[in-house]
Formats: sequence, structure tokens, C-alpha cells
Amino acid sequence: MSGIEPSWLNRHARTDISIQDWKILQAKRLFARTDEWLDRGAGVRLLEDPRLAAVVVDAINHFAGQRYDVWAFVVMPNHLHWLFRARDDWVARLGDGIKKRPSRERIMHTLKLHTSLECNKVRGQAGTFWQDESYDHCVRDEEELGRIIEYIEMNPVRAGLVREAHQWPYSSAVLRKAKNLALHEPLPCGAGR
Repeated sequence: MSGIEPSWLNRHARTDISIQDWKILQAKRLFARTDEWLDRGAGVRLLEDPRLAAVVVDAINHFAGQRYDVWAFVVMPNHLHWLFRARDDWVARLGDGIKKRPSRERIMHTLKLHTSLECNKVRGQAGTFWQDESYDHCVRDEEELGRIIEYIEMNPVRAGLVREAHQWPYSSAVLRKAKNLALHEPLPCGAGR
């Protein structure tokens, strides 16, 4: 979360966890509520257009294996989940530029800029395509990595769009099933639809 924290986030009501862990727990709850809201169909649904969803998948794959490794993604009708890690060799080439804009921000900026331009071309429109805010999260360990990948790939199932994760065409679950990949493996470079 960025910006001003809501007052309820600072209320540390539990005695069995630290204030920092309490804030993390509350941020996770806020994320889950927002995601449930989106899954019920709220918000702008531009990405339900298969042409636009394909633009986003192609963009995710464009620098995969070069600038970052991809563990999971899903393009939903009204939002995107994407789990990636900047590659150390690419970050090293940034040199002192990394101080001005961290690698995660550079990657997200590039994806949002490119996809907004391309999707607007397809739509025959101009202007804002993505909202400014994003919910970023650092993966702390292998167990959490597996939970997050499963959460991302099961999003279309929870939203009632498909019965099984691999049936959603704009998801890493398609490739994971086809290649029989374990959850803790990054996806093959350039993998996609």
C-alpha cells in the first residue's frame, strides 16, 4: 500500500502478532476484498475483449527471460495479476539508474505504457487505459510463492469464468498444465497463449 494508510490499519488489536505483521495481515485482507469485488464484475471490463487480453499476454512475454522471469499471470476482464522477478543480470546493467527507479517500477511502467498504447490502437481510442495504483507484494519464501501462483491461476475459477484454471486462455495455468510445470518453476521464456 502506498500513500496515507487508513486509520483501521494502524489499530493493532491482536496481542499475538507484531504491529508490522498486523499491518501485513490487514493489507492482505484489503487486497483480497478488492480482488473479490473485481471478480464479481465490478470496474471497467476492457480486458474481456480477447484482442486486448492478447496484447497484455504478448507484452508480459516480450521481455520474459531477458529482463525478468515470470512465475504466473492471469489477465482477467477487469484486472491483471502478474508474478515476476527482475533478472539479476538486467538489474546490474541498469547501474546507478536503479536508484532513480527500481527494477520493479521500470518493468511495470514499460508494460503499462506499451499495453496502453497498443490496446488504445485496437480500440481506436486514446487516453488512460490502466489505473495508476497497483498492489505490489514481495514473496517471502517458497511456500508463499506456491500460494501466490495458485491464487493467481485460480482467479478465473473463483470468478466463475471457467471450471478449471487451465481453461482460461489468458493465464499461465494453460502453459503450466501443457508443460507439466511445477509451481516453483519460472515459465519458459516467451511462453504465452
